Amino acid sequence: MRLKIIKCGGVNCYLLSDGGSSVLIDTATFKYREKLYEICKRENVRLVVLTHGHPDHTGNAAFLVDQVGDSGRIEVLFIHEVGEYSGIDIARAGTHH
Repeated sequence: MRLKIIKCGGVNCYLLSDGGSSVLIDTATFKYREKLYEICKRENVRLVVLTHGHPDHTGNAAFLVDQVGDSGRIEVLFIHEVGEYSGIDIARAGTHH
């Protein structure tokens, strides 16, 4: 298992890979959308884990599910309850918590 830190301004995202598929931890803000999109495509991301509901951690989750998640290819897991500051529309992204 490989862990890679993805610098996104003041927030770090993380990529866990086993050579076949990957897990993205947190999704940063809009500014890093294209960077994370390319990483998700290249690294075969199948799961996005959101550590909490602040927009600097959830900002691109729905976008990544919509753009990379062909037929449910990406699932999203919240490890904390989604609060009022969530930057993701859970219903639109088809996610679970």
